[in-house]
Amino acid sequence: MKPPSPISVLCDLCRQKGAAGEDPFTEIAELLDFTPVPVRAHANNWTAEHQRAFNGHP
Repeated sequence: MKPPSPISVLCDLCRQKGAAGEDPFTEIAELLDFTPVPVRAHANNWTAEHQRAFNGHP
């Protein structure tokens, strides 16, 4: 099985960029370690990666 791609992170508060799991976003990797809700195919191609991207840094 191929390891998941790093998830890019942009802090809404300070605008710092990085990747989930890397400093200073080490805690975010734990938040994103979930099983996405299964969804049927949509015209807008909503994927598990999209769900993880929207479930991130408060």
